[in-house]
Amino acid sequence: MRATLTLIGGDAAMVLAGTLIPLASAPFGFWPVAIVSVGIFFAVSQASSPKRVIWRGWLFGCGLFGFGASWVYFSLNLFGNAVAPLAGLLTAFFDMGLALLFALLAWLHLRVSQRLKLPVFLLLFAPALWVGAEMFRGWFLTGFPWLLVGTSQIESPLSGYAPIVGVYGVSWLVALSAALCLFCLLQLRDFVTRLVQIVGAASVLIAIWVGGWFLQKLDWSFPVGDPVSVRLVQGNIEQSIKFDEKQILDSIKTYQKLSQLEEAADLIIWPETAVADFYFRVKDVMEPFLAEVERRDATVLLGTFEYDAVTGRYYNSFLNATNPSQQYRKRHLVPFGEYMPLRRLLDFLNQFIAIPMSDLFPGTTLQMPIAVGHLKIGVSICYEDAFPEEVIDMLPDANVLVNVSNDSWFGDSLAPHQHLEIARFRALETGRPLLRVANTGISAIISHTGKVERESRQFIAETLDYMVQPRQGITPYVRWGNSFVLILLIASTIVFAFFVKNERLNSASRANK
Repeated sequence: MRATLTLIGGDAAMVLAGTLIPLASAPFGFWPVAIVSVGIFFAVSQASSPKRVIWRGWLFGCGLFGFGASWVYFSLNLFGNAVAPLAGLLTAFFDMGLALLFALLAWLHLRVSQRLKLPVFLLLFAPALWVGAEMFRGWFLTGFPWLLVGTSQIESPLSGYAPIVGVYGVSWLVALSAALCLFCLLQLRDFVTRLVQIVGAASVLIAIWVGGWFLQKLDWSFPVGDPVSVRLVQGNIEQSIKFDEKQILDSIKTYQKLSQLEEAADLIIWPETAVADFYFRVKDVMEPFLAEVERRDATVLLGTFEYDAVTGRYYNSFLNATNPSQQYRKRHLVPFGEYMPLRRLLDFLNQFIAIPMSDLFPGTTLQMPIAVGHLKIGVSICYEDAFPEEVIDMLPDANVLVNVSNDSWFGDSLAPHQHLEIARFRALETGRPLLRVANTGISAIISHTGKVERESRQFIAETLDYMVQPRQGITPYVRWGNSFVLILLIASTIVFAFFVKNERLNSASRANK
């Protein structure tokens, strides 16, 4: 009976630990519990049997994504026209599939811990395994770098490291902090004889967090040129009618009215697919408005669909309305939402899920910032800003970042809040102000330090006006990207190989005696 309770307790602990990561993230923001979550994962994985550890790792992932990514259901059911049972089933498959990565991580954690002594493993390899798994998740099958523990630290002292090592580096510091705490707890059983080890680990932990606090005070970029008046336009067009042909012209008129041309603004920005049609089809409707825009010496940037008559391809684009040749084409498309992966195998899903404009082509990898006066705008569309290594491709040339999105796909769920937190981290990593414009919210003006200067309400048509200051300069992360973390992972692998080889030599030596 006691053994059964112990098994159930370990299982329950992993599910609970998984749910703590969404609680550490927006909108809850209880960032310290991310360390608790990772610490529980380490402790339970290390204490489990080889068979049980896979199950428990999977339970951790189910807790994380079942709670933190539950919003997938809304996009499939409410706006993808999938019936509730199918939407629920697909969401469950999505969450449980992602959870398999944690099953693998837990198994690796146990296997490596069995080969190494506790201090070496916990303080060197456990954090490296964790961040390696996060990076793999950000790449595998086009990537899902959502709910990273590093992102949850936007308000914590560890955020001071973001301009240096990026979000994955901060994730490593979270995991290292968890490992240091766990190491100290494990040594308490023999407190007197292991006092030096406890004090040493605690000192490293304190140094990491105090160092982050000091780093928060550093400015990695500097102002360049005069501030520019911007107006972010949140149209609040319901997703259920957004792509209705009868609604498209009304939506455009809504955005034109909200743009308030009679009140001066140098730059007006509409969100992703604000013009929910091919741009060439609505030019007649836009011409009188754009004539007034030019007369007032303003610029309108907007999200729309773009058709390339030469190639027959169409794109999710963000362009200068008066000069459409100045455009950015979304390059990191959403599987199933914007294109069908493995089309020959999965095309049957189109019978059950109806998502408009879901057969797009990606833009080229390297694209230039959009120039508006002395502004050079680095653009990301929708969840592209979740990929930090892609955002920095337009830097250091870009002196302002813009993310346009249509988070109405996810309704009144956790997703828009999580997405805003991700955008804040990109601003902090790059040392650039970031203008975030979303159809139904949350639109925001984010400073170069990741602070939200102004924020819209959700599901309300409104505008945000602000004087944005362009900035230049190169943060260490912009210069080196994920190099620090990659070097750390390579070094950890080499050291592990050394330990294993040394162990084999020692075993052979003992056998020969």
